[in-house]
Amino acid sequence: MKISVFAILLLWGATWNAAQADNEDKILKPSIKTLKLLPEGNEPQRQLLYSALPLSQNDPLILEFDEVREEFVRYTVRFVRCEADWSSSKLQNTEFLDDYNEFYITDYTQSFNTKTPYLHYRFALPKLKISGNYLLQVFETDPETDLAFQKRFFIFEEKVVINSGQGMIAGTSQFLQQQNIDFTVDYQALNMPNPSTQFKVVLRQNNRWDNALQDLKPSVVDMAQKRLIFNYLMPERAFDGGNEFRMMDITNLDLLAFRVDSVASQKNYFEAFVEKDLIRQGWVYDRRYNDLNGRYFVGAKNVHDAQTQADYMLVHFFLKSPEQISEVYLLGEMTNFELREEFKMTYKAAQKGYEVAVFLKQGIYNYLYALPDPTHPQKGITKELEGSFWQTRNEYDLLVYYRPFGSRTDLLVGYRRMEQN
Repeated sequence: MKISVFAILLLWGATWNAAQADNEDKILKPSIKTLKLLPEGNEPQRQLLYSALPLSQNDPLILEFDEVREEFVRYTVRFVRCEADWSSSKLQNTEFLDDYNEFYITDYTQSFNTKTPYLHYRFALPKLKISGNYLLQVFETDPETDLAFQKRFFIFEEKVVINSGQGMIAGTSQFLQQQNIDFTVDYQALNMPNPSTQFKVVLRQNNRWDNALQDLKPSVVDMAQKRLIFNYLMPERAFDGGNEFRMMDITNLDLLAFRVDSVASQKNYFEAFVEKDLIRQGWVYDRRYNDLNGRYFVGAKNVHDAQTQADYMLVHFFLKSPEQISEVYLLGEMTNFELREEFKMTYKAAQKGYEVAVFLKQGIYNYLYALPDPTHPQKGITKELEGSFWQTRNEYDLLVYYRPFGSRTDLLVGYRRMEQN
């Protein structure tokens, strides 16, 4: 029996529950797909960047997303100013924006020559007046009742100098599985009478917020040199190294690309079957492939503009497992590094493995398999299924926040990305 794309969305059981959400990345409307908020630039390299922009840069951040339907919906954008811990700021809109804080998205394009019809929306963010954390919200008429999605981003200054290195967690049983980032923050350009309380530092791995180390405190404060030293040789201040991300390529509808077993053409959509995966716990570390640190980029062979000409596919993933072990999810940028219901796998006893089919736009995707963290159910833990190694090539970024005396908000005065190993 053939089913439509819209029926697939309904079968996922995704209902648009737009109750007021907290200040996290969320997609509440199931027809919203392939959401990106990135600096302007050349494709496909820009698709591997982060949702971050220097305050001094004139080129804007660009919001792009697809609505998997044929009817135009008029969406409105508004911005929420946030503090270093992502709580809502008490600033007035005029303190960080020159415009009224509601913007219509008027730039949209109908997909061309695709089996799955969709509208591709594009919006250039206005220039913001101060650095720090922001939340972008997109809704139809009221953000409290029909919020479609929200996405975090940040604007940074370069008022501190960040130097970093990598260390191992010596003397513990986890040292072969974990990565430790040592770094210093030089703040000569700032008048800082009390740096221990005026700074807040956040360290992220692979653009993830769910396992970020928040509000890090310096191990040494060098007042004479105006330097903060962060040197943590403790497991609780380290990250699991994890494993290199799995990868699959659905850019080509005619020839089987990397790790795709077969492609089928249904009446209203294409279907792809990824090669069956094995649990990697207990394997030796293997770095033969360069991954994308969990990200994906849209791309399709023999098209002029992949944003509007790439098709959507129902992509089947399968993880072999001789017995049912727990709830298993796909995890990566395509899931927003969240344990989302549409990416939850179902155990098939007859086939001895977990299976899920998800609707993805043509491109190259990274992913891992994850279990829920018992202490944080929305956080995905991968080492039980993927293994964890100190050698894994991960990307880290450091965010340094500062609140001057008398200020009512946290400024982001330093930012640095670095790739380890």
